[in-house]
Amino acid sequence: MAEFNQNLLEYIKDQLKEGFSISEIKELLIQQGWSEPEVNDTLVEAQTMTETKRQEEREPEKTDEKGKKTKIGFFVSLIGGLLVIIDAVFAMIIQNFTPIIAANAFYPLNILTDFLNVNMLGLLFGLLMLAGAVLLLKGRTNSGGLTVLAVSVLNIVFVSINPGSVIGILGGIAGIIRK
Repeated sequence: MAEFNQNLLEYIKDQLKEGFSISEIKELLIQQGWSEPEVNDTLVEAQTMTETKRQEEREPEKTDEKGKKTKIGFFVSLIGGLLVIIDAVFAMIIQNFTPIIAANAFYPLNILTDFLNVNMLGLLFGLLMLAGAVLLLKGRTNSGGLTVLAVSVLNIVFVSINPGSVIGILGGIAGIIRK
């Protein structure tokens, strides 16, 4: 890394903050006797430092209170979606190893087929919840939050009341009210 005259570097940074253009600063410094290569190198360093500082100043905007709520909505929705998927897969596995209950013999359709259809629907709902969580992560809070909320309610109505659906409802609400 090149060494810079700290006084020159600070002067250039101050002038940039004041709103002077690079060409104005350069012209003035050369008139004052600074060498052009030293001025050019120090200008590049000052611009780099100024841009880095601006990026650091912008960073807190991403982690303000609203951003935290969006992240909470994302994580809660993600956990809810994963739990719904795990519940659906687990139910499919368990139902493949349990005999059909004699009481279900009265139904014209095979109850195992019905269970698999319901669990496939649960799997689909879980995947849709994950998609909504990704929308929340990308900042599309209304569409992401509404997707997670609606799919969670549909999962409760058509599949089952499970912890993933309840957590999904909370995640969807957290994503929506981030405003």
